[in-house]
Amino acid sequence: PPATTAALAVDMLTRRLTQAAAANDASLVQALISEGADPCARLEDGSTPLAAAAAALAPAAARILLLAAVRARQAAIYASMRAAISKAMATGATPEMPAMPPHPLELKDEKGRAALHRIYDRAIATAPQKLAIRSGSRPNPARDVMRVDAARAARRATLSAFFPTEEDMRDASGAREALETRGPGGMTIAMMTAAAGDAETLFLLL
Repeated sequence: PPATTAALAVDMLTRRLTQAAAANDASLVQALISEGADPCARLEDGSTPLAAAAAALAPAAARILLLAAVRARQAAIYASMRAAISKAMATGATPEMPAMPPHPLELKDEKGRAALHRIYDRAIATAPQKLAIRSGSRPNPARDVMRVDAARAARRATLSAFFPTEEDMRDASGAREALETRGPGGMTIAMMTAAAGDAETLFLLL
């Protein structure tokens, strides 16, 4: 059946939100969410705009998307609980509490990857000669070390965006469970960080 205008509008907003997230355009991400874009909407491969921000190492966009997604989840939980309690009061039955929706960081794409796992989508070789072979240039250890350090700093900054501050601690409930979510290879984000040799980021996670 043909898609409705509303469905097309939501799909367009989702795509625009995903593009803005990948570009780390925080102001546009915030504007699109205000227009009604769903931070937990799924793309064809099951991924979300939040996953796009993680894969692009876009911390500002990831931060806005995560808080919006968590708040939307909490609002849905409260609405479901209120509905269940109201129904129980009307019928005199024992209230049936609804199942809790997954935390935004637990949502996985068709390959079994959650948003945090996407931070390591961009494989960075740590051996200078490997980088030189890829670029077709002569080995330049100093330059290659700078590239690796820059990549690690970008991943650390993006991961930091997923951690709550004291101000929004209430809005990040479930984040600990999300950190324990395993990807298709059975690895958590901490395992992936250790495998990449990102010592400072691993310390942040621990």
